[in-house]
Amino acid sequence: VEYGPCVVASDCWSLLLEFLQSFLGSHTPGAPAVFGNRHDAVYSPADTMVQYMELFNKIRKQQQVPVAGIR
Repeated sequence: VEYGPCVVASDCWSLLLEFLQSFLGSHTPGAPAVFGNRHDAVYSPADTMVQYMELFNKIRKQQQVPVAGIR
């Protein structure tokens, strides 16, 4: 078995999905939003940065606690 990274994400998404399903079963997430309009585009470091920004924003929104009565 050999790992060879793929530069076009849509070419390997089915393989990644199959791998995730072996661990997560029916709880497998859908394709990341970053792939939405760029199915045949070359994956770049900027795409990774966008994914991290989305993840950090999601975590930040979950951790926000309403502050009441603090001046």
